[in-house]
Amino acid sequence: MRPLKGRSGLTQRAEHSAQRRSGGMKLIEVSPQTGFRLSLRYDDGVAGVVDLSPLAGLGVFAAWLQPGVFEQVTLSPSGAPEWPGEIDLCPDALFLEITGRQATAMERPGKIEPLA
Repeated sequence: MRPLKGRSGLTQRAEHSAQRRSGGMKLIEVSPQTGFRLSLRYDDGVAGVVDLSPLAGLGVFAAWLQPGVFEQVTLSPSGAPEWPGEIDLCPDALFLEITGRQATAMERPGKIEPLA
């Protein structure tokens, strides 16, 4: 998994992504799991668990090492997982991680194949 950033450019990307989506791929549920993993569910039926342990302790994600912080994840109004301290992740990047798709497929609306 490539490193994801904190609030910096990801929030703008998440907000842009939310604006261009007209259904499908919208994150509707997020819940913390043990070992810095997130359980995610999207409105198109895609669901899965993403392992974020490689990020724990790095940069803004050092906050996750404090007891109880990772478990405070919520869904922001723009549809991104977020934590106290303005830490968030791009829901599109997490979708790609779950499905194994590449970003180039997402940038061409109507060209994405249905999941098998």
